[in-house]
Amino acid sequence: MAVLAEPQGQRLAHHGLVTWGETHEESYSLTLELVARAGEYLASRAVEAAVPHEVPDRDHVERFLARLRGRLSRERRQVLACDWSREVPDRPDAERVAEVRSTPDHMLRIGARSCVLRLDDDLDARIGAFEEERRVFYERHAGPDSPAPLPAAPRVVLVPGLGTVAAGPDAAAAAQSVHVKGEIAGSVALDLTGQGGGAPLDLTGTTIEADVDLADGNLQASFSAPSLFALSGELIALGQDSYLKISLLGDKYQKSTSTADSPTGALRDPQGAIADLKTSLDELPTPPTKAPDEKCGDADCYRVTVDVPTTDVGGALGGVLGSAAPDVSGSGTVDVWVRKDDLLPAKVAITADGGAEGTITVTLELTRWDEPVSISAPPADQVVESSPGS
Repeated sequence: MAVLAEPQGQRLAHHGLVTWGETHEESYSLTLELVARAGEYLASRAVEAAVPHEVPDRDHVERFLARLRGRLSRERRQVLACDWSREVPDRPDAERVAEVRSTPDHMLRIGARSCVLRLDDDLDARIGAFEEERRVFYERHAGPDSPAPLPAAPRVVLVPGLGTVAAGPDAAAAAQSVHVKGEIAGSVALDLTGQGGGAPLDLTGTTIEADVDLADGNLQASFSAPSLFALSGELIALGQDSYLKISLLGDKYQKSTSTADSPTGALRDPQGAIADLKTSLDELPTPPTKAPDEKCGDADCYRVTVDVPTTDVGGALGGVLGSAAPDVSGSGTVDVWVRKDDLLPAKVAITADGGAEGTITVTLELTRWDEPVSISAPPADQVVESSPGS
């Protein structure tokens, strides 16, 4: 750092911007200034307007998507999610854009680069060349202790004249955004003395709502817990940074670095949380039961229910809420609703009956799949830096 005493910032490739100053306000203001200057630079070098493309007819699009899904499913069944916005795919430099990655998380989720395909391309040849390039790249750089290579097939495809297509093993994995609405009902025993026999705390009315950018792992959430001193707050998570505002601590956001076991983990990666929940359920001795189909809002849904034994109910809650899960042991049930039309998860409900420890039900609704979301940091004058260890 002595070498960097004069500079006030550093740009780290595939990581982000690091700034420093005498105070957190100074470093944060510098961050905003540098981001604004970068935006001005990019605007001054704006590329030409999107290249006009003839709008394909529906049959042409359906044939293309069917061929694409078939080619991408050779090693493992894939489903596709489409974003019909053409701003990026129709750029004249779309090939260059497809090579850009901003963070390691970005690369892990959608690969080291995207693929550009045109509606009349020979998909087998184009995707085959893409896969071979990825394999050669891995073999060139892999060492004896390197992890196994990720699948070589593209996970994001830019299609000029059509939009962006994402591929994944299921609809949730292919999705790019979701809205999560959760609530807790019931009570748990709260032992403030550590001597056992705590008084019941009614958690009914505790809620959370969040918009989640699945592609980048960002979220913006609000929460309320009326029984906890009328607690409410907001949370913005961007990359490694989190901004948390809690009613009991004032009207400023506390900025901190997120940890791997952060309570935001399940919200930022609901697909991962659902996968963890599925893994927990697969290991249970009691098989799931197909319940009668139900409506989830306007959608028709399948419903599956499973009884969860004493030793696993905490794990089921943890699979959904992470470290924010209440510490309740006992028996319970897990219900999962899946939309019939696209097999996307619509709702998860976990009921934990802990006897004397209390009974709670956690319900999460997942809606607005793949709708556009915009998540940004709060203004500098609304942020204070968290002290280390706080």
